[in-house]
Amino acid sequence: MSGFKIRICLGLLVLAFLAIPVWVTWHPKMETPAVSIKLLGYTNDETGARLAVFGVTNVGGSEIDVYGPHVTDQDTTQPPIWTYGSARLTGGAGASFTIRAPTNAAPWMLEMWAIPDVGWLGKFNRMVTMRARHMPYAFHSIWVTNTP
Repeated sequence: MSGFKIRICLGLLVLAFLAIPVWVTWHPKMETPAVSIKLLGYTNDETGARLAVFGVTNVGGSEIDVYGPHVTDQDTTQPPIWTYGSARLTGGAGASFTIRAPTNAAPWMLEMWAIPDVGWLGKFNRMVTMRARHMPYAFHSIWVTNTP
């Protein structure tokens, strides 16, 4: 390979190396996630405990991670009911989460968190721009009243 071709290849490599941080810096910021949480109904587990089934939908256009489903009720003396679960949702996609319904009579709601900067592009964007990951956005359902 001639010296001229090597210089051309190195020049293109340097140009690409400098263009990527510029592209990531000027790339539009991740949009605030738009999440819909709706109570789909109730079911029972194998022990007969009442479980609430919620549908979580990504109403926005970008990919997000939703996680940390927990129940909070208006009776502030009760601790939140946590469950495990997470989902990566593309725009318009949905997932369902099942969580033990509170047994007291106080109204309650499901709360979750969502993070918009997911995947390799989000990680690369944070690395190049030296920005920290945005704190998760909190979303919740409407208040649910316990009916027999």
